This record gives sequence, structure tokens and C-alpha cells, in this order.
Amino acid sequence: VLPGFDGLELSRRIRANGRNMRIIAISALGKANLPEDAVVAGCDAFLSKPIHIAALRVLVSEQLRDAKTKSQYART
Repeated sequence: VLPGFDGLELSRRIRANGRNMRIIAISALGKANLPEDAVVAGCDAFLSKPIHIAALRVLVSEQLRDAKTKSQYART
């Protein structure tokens, strides 16, 4: 939890400012609908703590590959 707002609000603010970046939300909170809320807030992916490094590596690789693919299509 950030001072004054949470990570989902940060994601909303990033998207509202037109920032073109990948957002991976990571949380230890056990709310059942948090992954869906994260996507609605503009996150591209969600991981629950504790984080397994192998899963994080796979997720980051997927996000980088997807961003590269979208960037290539945007240029054509």
C-alpha cells in the first residue's frame, strides 16, 4: 500500500497520463477479485506473493515479447 493511494490507483494514473509501458501488479493481499481489479485498472499482468522467480521470469519475457510484437505492428 502506497501513502495516500494503492498500486491499482497508480496504474490508473499511469494509464490516464498516456504512459505506454507494461505494468505487472504484485501483491500479498488475499482479495479474491484483485487480479481482475488489476486488469481493469490497467495492469497487464498480476502475480501473488510469494513470487517464484521462474514464474516472474516467464511473465516478464511474455510481456516483453508482446510489447515488441505490438510495437512492430504499430510501425507498419
